[in-house]
Amino acid sequence: MLSVTYLAMSAIFLVRAVYALVHKSELMDPDVVQVLTVSIAFVASLVCSYGFLLLAKADADRAMARLAMEDDLTGALNGRTFREQATAALRLAERLGHPVSLLMLDLDRFKSVNDTYGHATGDAALRQFSHCCRDTLRNTDLFGRIGGEEFTVLLPGTGAEGAASFAERLRRNVEARPTPTADGTLLCVTVSIGTVTARPDESLDSLLARADLLLYAAKRAGRNIVRSDLSPPCSPLPRTPAAVPA
Repeated sequence: MLSVTYLAMSAIFLVRAVYALVHKSELMDPDVVQVLTVSIAFVASLVCSYGFLLLAKADADRAMARLAMEDDLTGALNGRTFREQATAALRLAERLGHPVSLLMLDLDRFKSVNDTYGHATGDAALRQFSHCCRDTLRNTDLFGRIGGEEFTVLLPGTGAEGAASFAERLRRNVEARPTPTADGTLLCVTVSIGTVTARPDESLDSLLARADLLLYAAKRAGRNIVRSDLSPPCSPLPRTPAAVPA
């Protein structure tokens, strides 16, 4: 609307200038052409003002929608939005008969990062981790933050082997992208990952619970490790903060 209005105004002023040259009149002579030109310019200015208001409102609406859906620090989907979109993706995969896998990710010993380097460096590490994940993911994948340093990924159309391979590639990418600290040193952050593939009619809560158990197995095995449905069975011990430091 703004583009058309500006083009129309330019054409009108050009015609007015040509008219003044042909009739050897002053541009500001109070004739019919001048009155018509000024009237159209006035209406066009109102249209342009309204257009700018619409643009500003659209930008504000997009910003509000982003804040409602995304974690403001990392840009990942927040927990509520991830659950909504992941549930819909699971239902669609069930109808189409396609596989779908889920990854649970947790940064290793992240509390010590905040305690040693400060929360500013911890936030920078979270942003770096998020960028690495988004660079590795496909456009159809879902990436969400469900806790302080705990994230989850949904991989539509991906079976157990593909999910395990993707998780290992993501683990290596995270390890290879250190975060600069305030004193100029590089902080290497690692991630433990548990990955599962959905069973027929399985709910998102069940999928998350199974992935969480495999994440715990990765922590117990030494961290910076991927544990998946294809991994050897692990002891089903309960996960407690005291038994498993972050």
